[in-house]
Amino acid sequence: MNGKLRSEKGYTITEVLVVLAIVGLLAGLAAPLMTSSVQKAREASLRGNLKTMRVVLDEYYADHLAYPETLDALVKEGYLRALPEDTIERDQSDWDVVLTEDRAGIMDVKSRSTQTALDGSIYADW
Repeated sequence: MNGKLRSEKGYTITEVLVVLAIVGLLAGLAAPLMTSSVQKAREASLRGNLKTMRVVLDEYYADHLAYPETLDALVKEGYLRALPEDTIERDQSDWDVVLTEDRAGIMDVKSRSTQTALDGSIYADW
């Protein structure tokens, strides 16, 4: 090594640390975006599941001139293959039901979640 540049290949510790810092910064910026995307997907799924349940309740009423006494009746009678999941609460069987005035049947369903959606509304109010 007579004062000439070394021909060894590799990275210095400083270069490695700079790259790690940049990767960490990018990961820190991307994490909230991914969380927001997951939440948007769950909300879209919840809206779709609520719409499906409401359409099926109306179809049941049109066929029977009465609303079902339980949500399981929709599955047993072939209106649904399975109860959809409340994608916010992550539960199939824990829907909040709205009963008819005489309390004889279920005329609407809602999420039980009291959390706030990305648009500022409460899931249970959907």
